[in-house]
Amino acid sequence: MKRTFFPKRSIETVFLSLGIALWVTLLAGCGGKEEPEISQKGMKTIKSYEEFQKVVNGAGSKLLVFDLYADWCMPCKMLSPLLEQLAVEHKDKAAIYKINVDTNPQIARAFGVRGIPYVVFMKNKQAVHAMTGVQPKKAYHEAIVQLH
Repeated sequence: MKRTFFPKRSIETVFLSLGIALWVTLLAGCGGKEEPEISQKGMKTIKSYEEFQKVVNGAGSKLLVFDLYADWCMPCKMLSPLLEQLAVEHKDKAAIYKINVDTNPQIARAFGVRGIPYVVFMKNKQAVHAMTGVQPKKAYHEAIVQLH
């Protein structure tokens, strides 16, 4: 008698089982809810190079903070709520923007991004400071206060 480890099933049953397992795994991974889009409380998302140029050219001497991120980047997802808090807390000192490097590679190249998250501080159309990776909230806070 030949011993098998898997009972015989039709190919449809196998694919249905795999599909259900994948669906359950995805729901468990995101808490059964779709992820909300980026909050617009304090941060804005720049969607094109033209929009980026408009923001930089219209800022005057205001401090601009650009969070260069990617949707697949877990550290970027960890940093986002922290920057959202800072955008609300420092709305009078700085304007904080998100830029997806996958959809805006031209902007990423302009900043010479080698790793993400990459946060760039600009004043008077010049990059004056940058941070790579996730830093403590205090580091971003201090940079905003000092560069303001």
